[in-house]
Amino acid sequence: MVLLTDASLFLAISVPGTVVTCLGKGILAGVVAGAVYLALQKSNKLFAVILAGIAAPVTNTGCFLIGCLLFFKSTIVEWAGGESLGRYLIFGLVGMNFIVELLINMILATVIVQIIGIAAKGLSTGSVAKAKN
Repeated sequence: MVLLTDASLFLAISVPGTVVTCLGKGILAGVVAGAVYLALQKSNKLFAVILAGIAAPVTNTGCFLIGCLLFFKSTIVEWAGGESLGRYLIFGLVGMNFIVELLINMILATVIVQIIGIAAKGLSTGSVAKAKN
């Protein structure tokens, strides 16, 4: 059984285009999310995490769309089958993935920050109690 993923479909069309698109979107999503967090963390850590969680899928999806247009436009036009290219890209290729990724990032990021905060308080309280004994 052969499992086809988006990457395998694009690899069949252009290996360099797929590598640049996939690595580029992942790297830039991390860089942008990290920059957003670093810029906002001092004013409000939770807000910074939420915005970084939003920035990652926005950057990831935006870079993917740019990569599709740069490297795979003629193929995607064929896949669209006469439908508007923009409409096909948004609703056919990335729409649902973007929404799921955005929701997961926002939910998990806030939960993880809360867990880390609780754990940090527990560790600092536990180490203070041990030091007093």
